[in-house]
Amino acid sequence: MSIHAFFSISVMSATTLLDNGFFALLERPWATDLLADQKLGGSIGWAMGEIPILLALLATFMQWQRADKNEANRIDRAADRAAAMGEDDELAQYNRYLAQLNRRDLSQ
Repeated sequence: MSIHAFFSISVMSATTLLDNGFFALLERPWATDLLADQKLGGSIGWAMGEIPILLALLATFMQWQRADKNEANRIDRAADRAAAMGEDDELAQYNRYLAQLNRRDLSQ
């Protein structure tokens, strides 16, 4: 999709028409500034090329949020299960491990 963006940007930054002969021969009364129309077309092409990227980004973000929510629910269930059994959950074990590392570093 990036090839479309590069092409659109090159069309927008052009100082001459892509095909001056063809478009000038059309002699359309509403097309008074062909270069401005070309730049507008490049802008529209660039904007339309970004829509699929935005949709893919939105889908990825939604999947990311869903996966994060599922992971949080899994951690909460494991913590509840550990608390019901009178054990430490993963977070408490990890915090105890970090405290041991800190004490070891301070003693050296």
